[in-house]
Amino acid sequence: MKKILNFLNCKGFLMSLKIFKGWNVETISPYKSWLFVWKLFMIFYNHLFMLCLSFIIVFSATKESKHIENYILGFTFYIWVLEIFLKLNTATFYKTHLFNSRLQVFNLYVKNQLVFDVIPLVLLASPNDRSISNLFLFRVPIFFKVINIYKDKQNMEKYLMMILDNFFYIQLINFIANLFLIGHVIAYNWYIVSIIDQNYLNNEDSLTKSSISKDGMWWELYLNAFYWSFT
Repeated sequence: MKKILNFLNCKGFLMSLKIFKGWNVETISPYKSWLFVWKLFMIFYNHLFMLCLSFIIVFSATKESKHIENYILGFTFYIWVLEIFLKLNTATFYKTHLFNSRLQVFNLYVKNQLVFDVIPLVLLASPNDRSISNLFLFRVPIFFKVINIYKDKQNMEKYLMMILDNFFYIQLINFIANLFLIGHVIAYNWYIVSIIDQNYLNNEDSLTKSSISKDGMWWELYLNAFYWSFT
């Protein structure tokens, strides 16, 4: 009985997995050119998806086109599965060290990224319901993925810094993107305050009521709110 309990120990169990040939298969080199292109694509796509998701949640951008929302969420689900698969099969840099062992890569992934990859992935497959309770329960926590997106972005910036002579171009793009992000967040908060003020507090003298109307196309509402965030 004691031997069984020792075997079920987490560390012992993971080490025992080495008996499977899969652990001995060589991992993908992080220097592959196609892998570099893939990572660039995923950083761009994940930023674009989070932007679209915020449109869907706050502005109901796909309210009358549910099939578009289902397509976006479904496609993202499968591409995130592929992303996780590649992460688990690619040698990883951690604190200036390169880890080639599949078991080490797995342990590092579980320690640093698993939670913020798996929770959003599971929520993508959740019921697509527009009720407020389901919206905040199954859609808003998908933004946990932003933590891993930020880590991937930082790693890409470090790599580009090593291979590019004129890195200030990347810094300029990064500055413009961060400026847009700040305006985006302010615009969303302003619009949410406006909706709460008008629909739940029934404030007829609301300062936001004259600035943002709940009528109109979703992109008109967003542009109005985005314009306000910079003026």
